Amino acid sequence: MKNKSQLKKQFSSLGDYLKEKRESTSYTQSDVAKYCQCKAQFVSNWERGLCSPPWPTLKKLIKIYDLPQKQLFLFLMKEHEKLIKAELGINKK
Repeated sequence: MKNKSQLKKQFSSLGDYLKEKRESTSYTQSDVAKYCQCKAQFVSNWERGLCSPPWPTLKKLIKIYDLPQKQLFLFLMKEHEKLIKAELGINKK
């Protein structure tokens, strides 16, 4: 099981990205939470890199922030490429 620091590192880039997008739209965490039908604390946790939003919520974030789905998918794949390879036991040569 991963410890908190490993999880924070794993999700921090996504959190930074989501925070940047929220701020660029001038929404507050409370605004986003209301739209996503969750607590503002969850939005804060995503942005601080403590966890990642579940897929149904991520789809709402794509809509509210007007994010291209392909761009977000590529961002997530790049961010987690090393993690995925490590989990699959694939060594880069």
